[in-house]
Amino acid sequence: MKHFTSDHHFEHTNIIRLAERPFETIDEMHETMIRNWNARVLKGDEVYVLGDFYFGKRPERALELLRMLNGQKFLLKGNHDRKTDKWSEPFVWVRDYHEMTVLEPDGTKQKIVMGHYPFLEWNKGHRGSWNLHGHCHRKVPLDPKYRRLDVGVDGHDYSPWSYDEVKAAMKSRDDIDYHH
Repeated sequence: MKHFTSDHHFEHTNIIRLAERPFETIDEMHETMIRNWNARVLKGDEVYVLGDFYFGKRPERALELLRMLNGQKFLLKGNHDRKTDKWSEPFVWVRDYHEMTVLEPDGTKQKIVMGHYPFLEWNKGHRGSWNLHGHCHRKVPLDPKYRRLDVGVDGHDYSPWSYDEVKAAMKSRDDIDYHH
């Protein structure tokens, strides 16, 4: 199964205040996000992390956190992902941008365009592809005119989104008329 998530900001104490997260301490935030991740993600699942995973200064701490999390992890770097070369080993790959196509059970294909930031236009957006991103910390409301979704933890109970949840969120946008 595929999952999508963003903006954990592990080790970023001020994110509790800045993103108005309901935690008293950074440890409480970490415990909740790790528990929620592992409750949804199985060992063999794919997890696309769309940036801002780690904000700390100690690469060994990032590695420790990553090893606590289930799944095969892929990182699309965010603006706060610094020195990823020192803690990227648990990721299958690290990129700035990624496109994928998911084969549905009925044989249809769904294109997904991913990066840390939301796009106004993206590849095949006028043909039904989706843009998944992070960065906004639920500050940008869902816009039914776009097949774009912020998969950050702040807007999803501090948990990754499953592909089926993303698909359900996009369902109301199926009849959008795009001009190219």
